[in-house]
Amino acid sequence: YCSPFYNVQSFKAIYAGFIYPFDNEEDWDKVEIGDEVLPPPLERKSGRPRKQRIRDADEERPSKKRVCKLCHVPGHNKRTCPIREQGGTKGMSKAKKTQSRGEGECEDEANMQQQTHEQVNSQGNEQVNSQANV
Repeated sequence: YCSPFYNVQSFKAIYAGFIYPFDNEEDWDKVEIGDEVLPPPLERKSGRPRKQRIRDADEERPSKKRVCKLCHVPGHNKRTCPIREQGGTKGMSKAKKTQSRGEGECEDEANMQQQTHEQVNSQGNEQVNSQANV
């Protein structure tokens, strides 16, 4: 069932006559508004609020520019980096990368602490072994 209001004949009949626009806003009829129309009260939903609005299905998504983690150049990522393909950073270890940033001193201290910890453990094991032999 379909209402006759939605038929093509009724649509054509509605717009058969001319619709004359007003020249300016001053020619509009004055309307007395009895009550002010207010928006519905704001209801806070449960859960975490959204950071972005929900986009429509036909609306284009905002694109993010890819930036390479190795060379910081947009347009490619770490896997497809031309520097990596040439072998520029393939053999670099983390220690070399941090030293180039000026953080190598902290890493050297950590290595020294680890070495002294290993030395203490080995000395303790030697003492235990010497006591076991006695």
